[in-house]
Amino acid sequence: MATSGLTANEKLTIEALKQHDKVHPTFRAKKKIPSSKGRREGTAESGGLSKRLLRVSTSDGPPGGIPLGSPSAKSGTNFSVFQVVHATRTWKRFTQQRRRATASRQYNLENTFRMEPREDGKFLPVTVENMIKRQLQFRLTDVTYSENCKEIAKDLSGEIKDRIKSLNFPRFKLVCNVIIMENKGQGIHVTSRSIWNAETDNFACYTFKNPSLIATAYVHGVYFE
Repeated sequence: MATSGLTANEKLTIEALKQHDKVHPTFRAKKKIPSSKGRREGTAESGGLSKRLLRVSTSDGPPGGIPLGSPSAKSGTNFSVFQVVHATRTWKRFTQQRRRATASRQYNLENTFRMEPREDGKFLPVTVENMIKRQLQFRLTDVTYSENCKEIAKDLSGEIKDRIKSLNFPRFKLVCNVIIMENKGQGIHVTSRSIWNAETDNFACYTFKNPSLIATAYVHGVYFE
């Protein structure tokens, strides 16, 4: 396409349209318009715009001589290049603003006034204890006590809590603690104290031993009223 006779703005517009193959409405080929009307025609060299003619205004007045609201514009036959580019950019800005507004929207939920868990949603100490047992045995069977046990205890606490969450105890706040100490045949006593509702809240605990270390993990399930 020869662009030697076009202005700088028209060249930039044609280049933008080459990179914007999905601009709607689709351009349609037009019959050659006499140069006396101030119009030029050209065929895109590559991409999806090949074999389509771009009508570019060469007048010094405002771009796009036909308003978008006119009957001719609605028919999709007389859109100017500048109108299509402007409409595309406006639509992109609108969709970006709408996404940001949706992402920042906050929902205020009303209180259910439920003071106790449902029968199928109660904290089950036996189930939780079995989960703790499997996780401690999986991670600590071949572990030797060292300084790295501090990080292992931290990781185990998060892993156990995540696995218990998968058991689906709705509206229960979970508190998980893991203690790892060296095993030298000594006695040890671990105790905890909590203020809770004995009818809805509960806990589970398990102690694991190997020749090098002793690990105790306990989980409290507190119902959120």
